[in-house]
Amino acid sequence: MTIKHAFLLPVLSFSLLTVSSVARAQEASAEDADDQPKAGAPEEEPAKVKKKPKAEADADDSATEDKDEPRFRGGISGGGGALIWNGNAAGLGGIDGRVGVQIMDLLGVYAQPHIALGYGSGAFAGSLGGTVVVDFTFIDRIFVGVGGGGGLVQFGGTEAAGMLHVRAGGYPALGFGDDGIRRKGLMIGADVIVHFASGQVLPSPMVSIGYEAF
Repeated sequence: MTIKHAFLLPVLSFSLLTVSSVARAQEASAEDADDQPKAGAPEEEPAKVKKKPKAEADADDSATEDKDEPRFRGGISGGGGALIWNGNAAGLGGIDGRVGVQIMDLLGVYAQPHIALGYGSGAFAGSLGGTVVVDFTFIDRIFVGVGGGGGLVQFGGTEAAGMLHVRAGGYPALGFGDDGIRRKGLMIGADVIVHFASGQVLPSPMVSIGYEAF
């Protein structure tokens, strides 16, 4: 190898290394530039959860609440029982109606007109009148009511009578109206009307079945 060649070899090697280093540096700078947001380009924001207006949120909350407000109450039922007086008894068949207001789910007040007629112990028997009842409904399905009124009672003769009325029963089949408030369904109940006439106490127990909207 001549002196000229010995001198050129290190120079060429150094030049190649320099060019290679510069190329790698430029590639790294280009990658960093790609990672950085471009000037003037808006940065992407994380998606925000859209909140409902307060009015809509309150409406959704109220929709899930159990509504309870005054509404009309009505019903009709028929059944059978007896009228008892002085050791005698007569079988009765009758019909009742109910018209009033359901103040809240628990409490209702209504008028209950009724008529019941029958025969027993050699005499015609019957009861005709009306009572006002305060009614308590528990867990939407069980009711207990008590009230009073007056009318006529027939047990051989016809007498005016005051009436004490006690009733209880339940709703084995129950649904709700379109307003989501009024309950309605099949009613099975037992009524006892105690007549007070001519110094006598004449109980009349009845079992009935019917329809109730309350």
